[in-house]
Amino acid sequence: MKKIFLLPALCFSVTIFAQDLEKKVPEDATIVARANGENLLDLMSVTELDESILGKSLLGMVQEQGSSEKPSLTDFGFNIDASSYYYMSMNDSVFYNTLMIPIADDAKMEKFFTKIMGKEIVQEQEFHTFEGTPDAPVMVWDKKTLVLVYPSLADAYFKEPAVMERYGLTEEKTFDFSNWGVEDDSEDEMYYEDETGEEYTIQQNGDTIKVETPEEVEIPQEIPSGPSNYEIKNQLGSAWAFDMAKTVLRTNPSSDITKNKAYRKNVDDDAVLSLFVGNYDIFMESVLKNAGSYSTMMGMMNFGNLYKDAASTTNLFLNEDEIVFESISNVSDEIGDVYKKVFDRKVNNDFVNYINEDKSIAFFSFAINTEEALTEYPKLMQNIYKDFPTYGQEMDLGLEAFSLLLDEKAVGNVIKGDFMFLLNDFTEQERTFTTYDYDEDFNYVEKEETKKETLPDFLLMFSSDDTNLLSKLVNYGTEKGIVNQTESYYEIMIPESPMSIYFAIREGIIFLGTSASDMKAITSGTFVAKLSKEHEKLILKNKFSGFFNPKVLADKIPVEEMGVSTMKTALYFLDNLGEITMKGSKVCKNRVKGEVVIEIPEGHKNGLKYLFDLVENMRK
Repeated sequence: MKKIFLLPALCFSVTIFAQDLEKKVPEDATIVARANGENLLDLMSVTELDESILGKSLLGMVQEQGSSEKPSLTDFGFNIDASSYYYMSMNDSVFYNTLMIPIADDAKMEKFFTKIMGKEIVQEQEFHTFEGTPDAPVMVWDKKTLVLVYPSLADAYFKEPAVMERYGLTEEKTFDFSNWGVEDDSEDEMYYEDETGEEYTIQQNGDTIKVETPEEVEIPQEIPSGPSNYEIKNQLGSAWAFDMAKTVLRTNPSSDITKNKAYRKNVDDDAVLSLFVGNYDIFMESVLKNAGSYSTMMGMMNFGNLYKDAASTTNLFLNEDEIVFESISNVSDEIGDVYKKVFDRKVNNDFVNYINEDKSIAFFSFAINTEEALTEYPKLMQNIYKDFPTYGQEMDLGLEAFSLLLDEKAVGNVIKGDFMFLLNDFTEQERTFTTYDYDEDFNYVEKEETKKETLPDFLLMFSSDDTNLLSKLVNYGTEKGIVNQTESYYEIMIPESPMSIYFAIREGIIFLGTSASDMKAITSGTFVAKLSKEHEKLILKNKFSGFFNPKVLADKIPVEEMGVSTMKTALYFLDNLGEITMKGSKVCKNRVKGEVVIEIPEGHKNGLKYLFDLVENMRK
C-alpha cells in the first residue's frame, strides 16, 4: 500500500501529458491543487526528465531486469502533456482526498501498477480496479483517467448515537471539555482488595468500609467479539471512497470549480503548480469539530466571521531568470475593513538612511497601525469566543477590560507599528562561564572555562511619536544599574549575556542593536548608508518586505561549529542560491497579494532545470 503514495511524486514529474480534468472538480471543493503538465514540458523535455535523478529513480520501477531497452517516463502510461488535479471535498461524515491523473496508454499504466501492487486487475462495471476488498486509498480508472481517493472520516459524525447504533459502533472513552471548569462534587472512591481476596476495602470520605465478596461469580467462558470500531470505519471509508471514485469518472459535477470566482481570478494558467484553498469558514468549522479530544472545546469557537468568504491561492512560476511564489488572499468585507485600518501605515522613510546593503546579509520591514491593531484585536477575539459556554462571559469581560484599561492611542504613539530589522554579520566572541567539578578529595569546586560562540550582529529600528516614556525607562534603568549611558547611546546590562545590546533614540526612531560602532555613527550623524533604488522602493512601497543574500551568509557561516556533511550541504546550497526578495501589498478590494522571488544564478536555462541541478549536486 505504501507504494501507492509514490503517485504524488510520479504525478508532479510525469504529469507533466488530454482532456482537462478541471471540470470534474466541484465548485465547493475546499482545497484544489493543479500541476500544469504543458508548462512543465515547456521547461524540460521528456528526455531531460528521464535523465534527471528523479526520473531515473522512477524509471527504476519499470525497468525490466536484463532488458537493454532504455525506459522512459512515457512508459508509465500517463498523459505527460495535460494537467493533474488533487482536490478535497467533504460532507458531514467524510473528507474525500481525490487525485486525478490523465492517461495516455492504459495498457502501459496497468502493467506498471500490476508490478508494484502485486495484485490482479479486475473489471468493475465500466471501470478497472484491483481485485479484493477495496482498501484505502482506492484506485479506479478507465481508458482516459486514473482516480485515487483517500477518505478521512469525520470523528464527530461517528460519535452521534444514531450513527453508532446504525453501524454497530461501541462507545470510546474521551475527555469531555464541555464541562471544562465546572466543579465536580461527586465523592472520590478507591477500592482495594485485601490479601485474602475474600473481602474488599472501600475508602470513602476517610472511612474504611469492608464489603464481603460474593461466594460465586459467574465468569463467561467466552467473550463475544466482533469487528472493532477501526475495522468498521475503515470498511465504510473504503466503500465510500470506491463509490466516490466511480462517480468522479462517470459524471461531472453540476457546478465545477471554474464557477468559483476566487479560483477563476487567482489561479494563473502560466503557473507550473497552483494551490487554492476556499470555503475557509466551512472548512475550519469541520476541522475544529473533528479535532480529536479537543473537538468539543474547539467547536465552541466561532470562526465564521473571521473566515467568511476567505480564500487563498499560491502560484509557482519557474521563469528563465527567477522562481516566483505568488500568494493571493481574499477576505470578507468585514475583515477587509479591519485589514485596511490595521495596515494603514507606511514604513518610516528615514529607515533607509541606516542601511548599508554591502554589509547586510538580510533585512525585513513591515508596517501596521498599532493603535488600530489594539482596537480591532479584542473585537475579533470577542467574536471567536462569544459562544464559549463556561468562560465565554469571563473572556468577554476580560477583553472589555483590556480595551478599557489600555490607552490604544497612547501605545500607538510610543510604538507606531513600523519596524525594520537588519542582519549585518556574525561575529565570534569568547565567553567565560563557570562549571563545577570534584577535586581529589571529592569536594565540589568551581571551575572557570572559556568557549567561543558565533553571535549575530543585528540592528532593529522602530518609529515613535512619544519618547517620554522610553526616556523615563532609561532614567529608571540607569538608577538601578540596568542601563549604562555611553556617550550618546546606551548599553543594556544583562548579567551573563553572551552579547552586548545597545540602544539609542534619534529623531523619532528607536534603535536597538549589537554594534557599538553603528550606534555611535547613528547618533553622531556619521553613518554611511548604501541602498539601491530597487531595494529602497521595495521597502517604502510595500507593507511587508524582505531581502536575503545567501552568498554573503555562506561567507560568514562558522564552518568549524558545523558537522562536515552538514557544512558541505549547507554551503553548497547557499553558494548556489540567488538573492531572495519578499514583498506584501496593501489591501485592495478585499485582496492581499504577496510574493517571494528567488533569482536564478547564471548558467541555468530556467527555474525547473535549476532546481533539478541543485538537488542533484546536493546529493553528490
